Amino acid sequence: MGKFLRIVKSYRQFEAKLSLLQYLNRNKEIGSANWRSSQLKIAKLHAKVANIRKETLHKLTTYASQKPRHYCHRRFKR
Repeated sequence: MGKFLRIVKSYRQFEAKLSLLQYLNRNKEIGSANWRSSQLKIAKLHAKVANIRKETLHKLTTYASQKPRHYCHRRFKR
């Protein structure tokens, strides 16, 4: 039997926080210190989501290549 991998919902996990940060940033003056710090927080959150996705894909492909007989062959789309 194969191994069942947990589905990662990286965006949904941080969707509310990202939405709040973007909402609070909407009226800030572009180029101000507050705007820059807020943009940095948003960028860090986007990076965190991207890293979770990359890590999950890496774990999945590593497992699939190490245990080829337990793997249902499908195409990985990016």
